[in-house]
Formats: sequence, structure tokens, C-alpha cells
Amino acid sequence: MSRMPRSGTAKKTAPPAPASSVSPEERAAYPVSYLASELDKRFEDMMARVEKGHLPNAEQLNQLWSGWKITRGLLLTKEQDIKRQYELTETDAKTGLINKTGLHRMLLALDARVLNRAPMRDRGAQELRSEQRDKSVHAVRVDIEGLKELYDRYVHTVADTYVAHIGRAVGKTCQRSSDIVARVDKNACIVLGFNMTNDGAEALAHKLLTAVRVAVAEAKGALIASGSVSPRTAGKVTATIGYAELDECLPAGSAKKETITQLAERIDAAMHTLRGNKSDRVISHKEFLGMRCGKK
Repeated sequence: MSRMPRSGTAKKTAPPAPASSVSPEERAAYPVSYLASELDKRFEDMMARVEKGHLPNAEQLNQLWSGWKITRGLLLTKEQDIKRQYELTETDAKTGLINKTGLHRMLLALDARVLNRAPMRDRGAQELRSEQRDKSVHAVRVDIEGLKELYDRYVHTVADTYVAHIGRAVGKTCQRSSDIVARVDKNACIVLGFNMTNDGAEALAHKLLTAVRVAVAEAKGALIASGSVSPRTAGKVTATIGYAELDECLPAGSAKKETITQLAERIDAAMHTLRGNKSDRVISHKEFLGMRCGKK
């Protein structure tokens, strides 16, 4: 990269940074892209002023511009490498779904949107911009049962086969690009759906139950065919699915806002109260409401 010669006029060549409409959240999420965009604007402005005769040292600026183009490419490549690394650390290896680390990052951004209405880039952000977002966000929780016995008997090999099949099935069933699908525990997945009615959440829950049943049958068949288990020792793996709506437990007209994190925690706690009362089914909205809102 050519170095810009020292000159008494060097500091005068850069105009003030142009005003930007990019939000602080977007700058934090995409620092290199933001910097590159801002510097591009500065150079374009300087070159335009040189062409009009308003600035001297065109040769210096050309050298600086050539060097910047090389540096810019290196910076953007590095940012892409960092993004790929994030994807690897935020993806569950067995299912290909978002893992707890990735979900936590997304929830922080979504919670900021709920509480502050701050613009941002992330899945679910566009849906949360809607004035109707209070009645459109649902969490659908998939609890898988029967894995503990398999882990105890076979360590990980057999149980992980079931988990992989079920995780892929859950991911394929949630087709909307705005849906956030994550594996939140060894035996649980969660779907965060935006612009989704109660009827839509219930329909998705039944689709997920059907998909899990098919996935369990496929995993069991593959395990038996490979000789890893026999039909008698393949275990009984089932799923129980419940769903909850954002703000549903707040009094009507309340000024409070429930965050997406609180919604996820609330449905997690509610599903735990059902232990011993799960049997390969979708928990109905009416049956589940008291448990979701912490009422006995």
C-alpha cells in the first residue's frame, strides 16, 4: 500500500464525516461494514472536490484511494470470517439449529426492540416493528421424552441419533424466514414465531408433533437397521408440545411489556410443571394457560 506523503495540507483533505442514518445497534453488529461505508463516502466526496478544483494533491488522494481499496477488501474478508465463526459457535452441531449461545444473543437484541423500539438487524426485527407486535409473538416449545433412558443405557450414540432426526424435522417444519428455531436443552427445542395468531401457533404445534413422530420412526428404523439397537431396546421417544403468547399474562391495558426472554422462560417453567403428565400430544391452550401464567 502506498503511503501518503507528508504535507501541510494533508489534514485539510478529509471533510467532516457525513451524517448517517445507521442506528447504533447496526454499527455495533456490523462494525467493519459500517466503517467501510463511511470511508467510501469520505473518499467519494474528496475525489469530487478534487475534480472541481476545490482540493489540491490529487496524486496523494489517488494513492490513498488505491491503498484503501486493498485495505477495504481485507477488512471485509476478515468480517466475513468472524461472521462464519459466530455461526459455528452459535449452531448446534447435532441438529443444525441455533444453540443456546446463539439464541441468547438474538434474545438480547429482540428484548431491546420490545423495550426500547430500537431499530436493528436480526430475525424477528421486521415483525416487531409492527404496532400489533404485542399480540403476534408466540413461543412453541417441543419437549422430547424418553431420551434419558437411552443416554443412560447407550451413552450418546443412540440418543443423539434421535436428537439429530428430530432437530432436522423441527427446523424443516418451520418454513418462515422470520421464525427463530433453537435447541435449548438436551431434550428441548423452541420456536419463536412472529406475526402468529393463537390458531397459527396451535396449527404449528400439531405440525411439529406429526413431524417429530415421523422423525422418531425414521431414527428408530435406522438404528435397528445398523444393529445399534433391537426393536425391543430401541426405546420409546415421544414429544409434548405447548405454546405461549407474548404479554398474555399481563392485565388488560397494562403499560408493562414482557420481553421475549421472559416469554421463553415462562413457557419453559410451564412445561416443567407438566412432568409426569406428558404423553405425545399438544397441550391445549385452555389447559396450559394457568401453568403459563404461574397459576395453580
